Amino acid sequence: MKTCNKCKQTKPIDQFHVNSFAPDGRKYSCAECESIRNKKLRAEARQWRKDNRVTYNKNDSPILVKEFEKLLVLGIEKGTITTAEDVCNLLDGWNRIARIQKVV
Repeated sequence: MKTCNKCKQTKPIDQFHVNSFAPDGRKYSCAECESIRNKKLRAEARQWRKDNRVTYNKNDSPILVKEFEKLLVLGIEKGTITTAEDVCNLLDGWNRIARIQKVV
């Protein structure tokens, strides 16, 4: 029997995953608590990837879509972006900055 550090319940040793670095050879939290923790971490990682998604153009320059969208909206509000060609020019400029930052 072993007590879980998270839920504080005493459970059979077979309900704890193996950890070769622990003195008793088992993790400190039970499998159920580990499962809950892992689901939370995966959800946070998924949300981070969604918020900070990266796309690549033909030159393999990374573009943070969120930042590009901010620039695009700002350009439309100011009236500097009115056509698809203006959007392409903005994208080209953004890619040049990304390439410079990648080199430095």
